Amino acid sequence: LVISSYSNFTYVGLQNNTISRLNTLGVVEDSYIGTQYGLQDIASMALDASFNMYVLNKNTNSSGFSTNGYLTKITLEDEVISATNIVTSIDNPIDIVYDTIDNTYIYILAVANA
Repeated sequence: LVISSYSNFTYVGLQNNTISRLNTLGVVEDSYIGTQYGLQDIASMALDASFNMYVLNKNTNSSGFSTNGYLTKITLEDEVISATNIVTSIDNPIDIVYDTIDNTYIYILAVANA
């Protein structure tokens, strides 16, 4: 779940590997960001100062482990302009946070395999 202070939209990552968008009146746009962008097991989302969206994907395998998670950067301007995987091979991703002080860093919380 992430809320844009610019557009006042709320974005919700769903179990069907899509992201829905809600406006301030509660109107839902299902699959606003659809499966064609390759999202898989959405763990967390964040927005940067330019309102680009970052989606942390668990990419869980059939054994229930995530050894190949990835971070997708989605450029939005009322619609998806591009979606690019910018970090890959993340073991057991949990959460992401965007650094709003320097507007430079994205921190990824993950658990190393024991």
